[in-house]
Amino acid sequence: MLGAVFAALISVVFVTLICEAIDLWLYPLDGAFVYIMNLPRGAKLIIVATWGLTAFAGALTAVRLGGVWWLAFPGAAWTLLGVVGSLIREPYPWWMIVAGLTLPPLMAGAAILLDRRRRAA
Repeated sequence: MLGAVFAALISVVFVTLICEAIDLWLYPLDGAFVYIMNLPRGAKLIIVATWGLTAFAGALTAVRLGGVWWLAFPGAAWTLLGVVGSLIREPYPWWMIVAGLTLPPLMAGAAILLDRRRRAA
């Protein structure tokens, strides 16, 4: 089971790197760091989508490899910790804060439901 949690961590990092690379490709930073509040709406949506995708990928990886539903939560928790760390460091609009705090547990639940559906088939 520890291997499943470790694999979840790796999938969270992998999905985050891919999504952030896409975000930087579409909305490159012009030299200095740009505050989140000044980013285009599309870049903000990519950030929120990244939070959801990483939580889902981590949760689904852990559930599928570990074989028990509760392993979805450590994978999503890694994402939630990253989101909270980001929320503490940078200014975000209220809707991103709400999405960032609610998406990881919701995506863990979605991963559990998807895995149950697959096992039932």
